[in-house]
Amino acid sequence: MNNENDNKYFLTNIDELTDASLIDYLLQYGVPASTAHKYLQQVKLYNRDDRKHFLTVGMVNEDEGYELRSSELSDCIHGERDVSFIRGLQLVPPHLHVFLDMMDFLLVVSRQPGEAFVGDAIVLHSLHLLHKVPPYVYQYDYDMLFSWMPNTHEGMMARTRLSAICATEPRLRHRPQNSLYADCKTVNAGFYRQPGPIQFF
Repeated sequence: MNNENDNKYFLTNIDELTDASLIDYLLQYGVPASTAHKYLQQVKLYNRDDRKHFLTVGMVNEDEGYELRSSELSDCIHGERDVSFIRGLQLVPPHLHVFLDMMDFLLVVSRQPGEAFVGDAIVLHSLHLLHKVPPYVYQYDYDMLFSWMPNTHEGMMARTRLSAICATEPRLRHRPQNSLYADCKTVNAGFYRQPGPIQFF
């Protein structure tokens, strides 16, 4: 959060996700409760302005803060805004997924076996954090980077930057997945109404 919001909100509790209204909120983005329980926590905040508590979902980022989402809030607390890095199932993963938005990540991972990727994943939370990607791929064993950027001008620019990052690593190839949701602006919008597994290539 910025300094203004740091003064406005105070984190009072982190817990397992149980609130029915938050679970319903996530279902609106196609995220089932089972996936939410694996990757998110329930964050209780105190609003100093109106002296009331409220709940959001939170995803831990690499600065040990929480990226927050609810129907009324999209922000970060308890640290600087940073990417979230999620380990995959394979000890030496063959690939890395890069998502912009946590809802995109959650929807796609929910359609994978075991609700997990074989490879690792990064959720940027903001396109301004693309510069955080290079240290994760530098001289590492990834041979493929699958990107899931929006079908917007900003998303196109992000894909170009990710291609440039991959070009600095001899083994690493970039595979944008935009053709899978070409008719929609975002990953979530593209897959929300399509049941079944999401296969990437």
